[in-house]
This record gives sequence, C-alpha cells and structure tokens, in this order.
Amino acid sequence: MENNIYPNCSVKVIEHPISTESAKDIFTNPGLIKHAISDGKLSHDEKSMDQPFLIKVGGNPRLIQNEDYYLTKLKEESFSFLFQVDEDGYPETLLQEDYNYPFGFGSLYIFAKMETTEIQHPVAGFWQFS
Repeated sequence: MENNIYPNCSVKVIEHPISTESAKDIFTNPGLIKHAISDGKLSHDEKSMDQPFLIKVGGNPRLIQNEDYYLTKLKEESFSFLFQVDEDGYPETLLQEDYNYPFGFGSLYIFAKMETTEIQHPVAGFWQFS
C-alpha cells in the first residue's frame, strides 16, 4: 500500500507500438479470464459519476477516496488526468474462482503531460480501492 501514489507507484505504464497479442502467458494474471472490450459509450462527466464503467477517458476522474494528497505531486509536475480503469465495470465472469481483483475492487488512474497535439509521458498516478 505504501507504493500506490506517484512518483512511488508500483504500477508502471509502458508505451509501445501497436502489436499483435502474444500467445505467451508469462506476464498474465492467471486468475483473469480473457474478455474483449465492446459496447463503448460516450457520456458526460456528470453521468459517468453515477454509472459503472471499466474505462473512463478524459474529463475528471471518479475517485474512490477524494483526498488531495493523491494529486499533489502530479499537479506540481503538470500532469493531467488521462484515463482510469475502474474495477466496478468488470464483467462478473472476469475472475476464476478463488482469485481477487488486481486493485482490490478499486481503480487505477493514469495521468500524462497534455501538449497541444500530443500526449506525453503517461504515468500511473495512483490506485485506490474500496
């Protein structure tokens, strides 16, 4: 738990070119059953605060714990919210029996430096759990 906030977040964001999915499972979580993401919908910030979702891009993050210290260092270094992955949006069939959600039924928040025409230096800002 002491490594869940930038710059000491144990989750790392790795940028890479688009590639085909590997058949190797060396870096996969054995408790997760593979699913495809489908049925994406656009919604406004206000509406997204009242409905479950898996991925929310842009706008404002939906925080589980609304504490300033999660954002302090990110703001000091001019990072902006990019997207979050919220386990509230996982399908019920995601986990194998006797396994847990990777973030304790929580959410991972990704931030980046937003330039005029590009997104630079994405980082795992923090993760929270309920």
